[in-house]
Amino acid sequence: MSDVSFVRNKRDIYGAIITVHTVMSAMYCQALLSVSVTAAHAARTVRGDAL
Repeated sequence: MSDVSFVRNKRDIYGAIITVHTVMSAMYCQALLSVSVTAAHAARTVRGDAL
């Protein structure tokens, strides 16, 4: 009985780690995307002002 609960706890821990990792990866990708979009917009604005 204790072995089964231990395995279940281990699976829950792995699930939590995977969930956190997925969320962090998604947030990182989103941040990267927004930064690149902002940089592109700024570059376009600067180029437009130069012209």
